[in-house]
Amino acid sequence: MRCQAQPGPGAAERITILPGEAEHFTAILEPDLPVNEAIARAMMARGHQGGVLVLRACVFRSLRFVIPTLSADSRFAAYYSETHEALAPVRGEQVNATFGIREDQPFAHLHGSWVGADGRRRAGHLLPLETVLAEPARAECWAIKGACFTTRPDTETNFPLFTPERCRETRGPITGALVKIQPNEDFCTALEASCERLGWRAARLRGGVGSLVGAHFTQGPGFDTSPTEVFVQEGCVASQIIDAMPRASVAVLGTDHTGQIAEGCVLRADNAVLMTFELLLTRVEPEALARDMAAR
Repeated sequence: MRCQAQPGPGAAERITILPGEAEHFTAILEPDLPVNEAIARAMMARGHQGGVLVLRACVFRSLRFVIPTLSADSRFAAYYSETHEALAPVRGEQVNATFGIREDQPFAHLHGSWVGADGRRRAGHLLPLETVLAEPARAECWAIKGACFTTRPDTETNFPLFTPERCRETRGPITGALVKIQPNEDFCTALEASCERLGWRAARLRGGVGSLVGAHFTQGPGFDTSPTEVFVQEGCVASQIIDAMPRASVAVLGTDHTGQIAEGCVLRADNAVLMTFELLLTRVEPEALARDMAAR
């Protein structure tokens, strides 16, 4: 598995998991506002300071973004490009958002793919304060009651990163969990370890944004060692009939430092997290998951 040396000492906790009662709902994001504000209004109207969202088939009036780059600064293992702007109107294919708190203010971390007015398909890290919807957009939202993502300094990467934290005490069934994965942990096996720690036989991935050290897929071309920013298109973790151990199956889309796009099902034990990966897991019964997968 390809790994990337980081500038700081590795965190003792390699996978941060914060379980609680999951809530799923849909929201309509308002146009003519920075996407950051539109997301904050939608989530906080339901009483949540953090969670994840997925937007599909949305239209942007303006979309500014960056892509990953190799870092010339020894303080960072990788960095961001200069800011790019898509030619409007921009039709979003899928945009995943992690929503939380940064410097005591609501903030959204966005990765997605889109097609601009020039017909070019692009992907990357959307700038939430400089990106605006042209039309109302339907968002699928998930949150863990009483929990949120909060930006904290990460000494391993030297970046401020979202970390799951408790924001208020709640009582309820454990049906979901916020998850953060540290650098150089294999993405799939980290998800499997998360389910094992939670005592779940099966789970669904909700949202999901992060970066990988390149990207290798079960089929089709990927990236070798380039820093790659990705978002989860769909994913699950389920027990296997043979050994009863959870195994992850996750489809992602990513872009590298040249702006190329690759997508596919992540190859297990061959995709290390580069900087971080943030997502939400919801518990499901294996039988229900199997029926759902068979119906697709």
